[in-house]
Amino acid sequence: MPPPFAPLRRARSAIGLAILGALLPSTARAAQASTDLAPASVPAAMFVPGPHVPLSEFTNSANEPSGRVEVHVDPLILKWLQKTQAPLRLAARVGGAVQYLPAVRFDTVSGKVVVPTALVGDFVAVSPALVNDLPVVTHWSKQANGGRGGRISGATDGIMRLDVLDPAVGFVLQGQPRIYNFDPAYADPADPTQPYYFRSNSYALFSDGTEALGLPGTPPADEATPAYERYIAENWSLVAPSDLAAIWLSDWCRGKWGLPIAHRNQPTALQGDFWGPGTVLENAPLLQIVHGHHVDAGDLDPSAVGTETSLATFLLPPLWRRAVGSSYPILFNGYYDLNAATFTVMGPVFLDRLAGEFVDHGRQAVGVLWNGGGAQVAYTFQRSAYDNAAQLFAEAQVLIKGDRTRILSAGESRGGNAGLLMAANPHYPPHPTPEWPGGHPQGYRIRFVLADVPHPKLGENIELFSTATHPFVQGAMREATGYVRAWEPDWTHPTTGLGARDLTREVLFGTSDAALIDAELSPGSPSLVALLAQRGTAVVLRAGTHDFSRPFHQVARFADDLRAANVPVRFEIQHRFGHELTVDKGETLAFYVDKLFAGDISLTEETVHLRPDLSDPSLTVPFAPFAMPPILEAPLQVGWDQPFTLSLAGPPGASYAVRACPAEPVTLNCLGGEPLVIASGLFAAHSPSATLGSAVHLLSFEALGVAAPPAVQTWRLELVYNLSGTTVSSAVVGSLSQSLFGLDPLLPEMAVLQLHPGPVIGAHFGTRTGGLGADGQF
Repeated sequence: MPPPFAPLRRARSAIGLAILGALLPSTARAAQASTDLAPASVPAAMFVPGPHVPLSEFTNSANEPSGRVEVHVDPLILKWLQKTQAPLRLAARVGGAVQYLPAVRFDTVSGKVVVPTALVGDFVAVSPALVNDLPVVTHWSKQANGGRGGRISGATDGIMRLDVLDPAVGFVLQGQPRIYNFDPAYADPADPTQPYYFRSNSYALFSDGTEALGLPGTPPADEATPAYERYIAENWSLVAPSDLAAIWLSDWCRGKWGLPIAHRNQPTALQGDFWGPGTVLENAPLLQIVHGHHVDAGDLDPSAVGTETSLATFLLPPLWRRAVGSSYPILFNGYYDLNAATFTVMGPVFLDRLAGEFVDHGRQAVGVLWNGGGAQVAYTFQRSAYDNAAQLFAEAQVLIKGDRTRILSAGESRGGNAGLLMAANPHYPPHPTPEWPGGHPQGYRIRFVLADVPHPKLGENIELFSTATHPFVQGAMREATGYVRAWEPDWTHPTTGLGARDLTREVLFGTSDAALIDAELSPGSPSLVALLAQRGTAVVLRAGTHDFSRPFHQVARFADDLRAANVPVRFEIQHRFGHELTVDKGETLAFYVDKLFAGDISLTEETVHLRPDLSDPSLTVPFAPFAMPPILEAPLQVGWDQPFTLSLAGPPGASYAVRACPAEPVTLNCLGGEPLVIASGLFAAHSPSATLGSAVHLLSFEALGVAAPPAVQTWRLELVYNLSGTTVSSAVVGSLSQSLFGLDPLLPEMAVLQLHPGPVIGAHFGTRTGGLGADGQF
């Protein structure tokens, strides 16, 4: 469960993807992929050319020969314009106003377009045949619910805004704090000490637009906190992209592949009986994004609030068409806010792959981005998510000719969870069952799940690891309950008396039973793992050993359980990395999309170990340990009397001890006498075939007999171990450090924390302290 907009801080790197596919095939398109046909735009010259899709680079007349402007348009586009007898023009921004000049000369082989002009300004090629439907829809209007906002189909307002302040840099998200409550006066009337977490006094955050219709069981728009099946932005988007953001994304794709993007909006873009400038085009020589498709599986649970619907966006490849009998493989991702994901998370990765497949291989696939039933609070565990996913794939088959038997899911964190859960969808089997002898009519098959940093055991995660050691789980209880103080160990609901852990599970899963959640409702549930095996789904699993959102041993156990159930698994472990991995999502995606097109659903089953490169700890290098290197996960900050967990993992049967001491903040040398042993034991395996043993200790410095510090102290923790399982001694540490990690000087594994006099909410860093400066904690 990641911070909902955490990937936005990586937006620049997500957009700046390297060109995939070093070797181009000998096809007609391959010759058109050269960089001279897609020159980079001049950032300062970028503007919105009215309703038109920018077909060339943006340039300024100061960069052009005197008396003329020369730009480059992909020859495929020029030939299409010539064939359809559509005019080609140059949009010119002169003194803030946009005017259009006819293209006097262009070459359909080189792509060069030349326009004589004495105008001084910014220029880009356009055509009235290729236009955008802007602004991008959010389906949220600030005028609804008495000015507090709410869902209105086709509306384009946003609580947050995605803009391009500097085209040389990229997207900037504005207004993210607006949904959070920073006013202590806004509190539960029953208990003023319990301020709400969300600013739902200013925004009708939990409105799905049905309350105005007076539907039975539908809450009013003034709900202050979430509930099961009542989440933020179920069928609308928090984020309104600016028109320039839409243009920027299009130009980024054009700069890489020569082919721009046209933006379309639902509900009109895919209506068969509607034609207009916002309708999708068939056989068009560019990519198209269909924003804001409303997924409505029906109100299957009358006891649940709202309409239980969701929101999706479709990505269409160049020359897409609705021909009878045609179908396209589907690239699928389910994440948080739909527009945010489209522009800054997996949207650019998918667009890059769709363009690359077409240019490099002459192949076409479609993309489906999904909000999973809510931009926030929802983590795609609610019952309606399964219904919405099945409905979405059925509609994708009809509307965009997606092949729901050839789906590849790729995503991180919640996106990885969504792929695993929807691949195992127990309610819509594609295979024969006693209830559905021919398979469910809305059954589908996800062939590959690329899951980065997923969360296999949410019941256990919320119960045991909602501590400062895993601060996201600690903080997520504020979001799920809707109360600022819900992270505190003794917090209870002001009127019901329900504890934060139970209430969190109720909101996310509809039950507070942790055992039931892990047995049936989490990605690692045995019943869902069995369904992955039955459906032949292959899983690529990647995880860091020091993740702020769950202990590593959960995902390692998940890999073992998948293999025991005969699910093909490739498991990549990034040692001393956390929730943010050093992976090229596009490169991995390209490899498995190639297999999907080939009908090859096989997987090289292996466990790959990567560690930080000592010359550049932000990068990884492979290594081959003879045993699983032991792992220590500890808090970065913790209060003296505050519970925290030590999450430990290592070779099954090996013995360990964790030693702690107050340390000098810079050198980390122990102060005082011998370190205190705060935990010891054996790494226990959960099954005879397990490749990893684990141990969990729930501790507090108060219970350990440590005196309360008068001020913040630095403490050093180190893990020592013995593979033989006998008593740990310091003598074995030096040899193990070389045999397990080569010449890495930072074993035994070390963690550094700050001990506070009072309780803290922990620290939301991308990695936990594991021994390297790359963690950003040394």
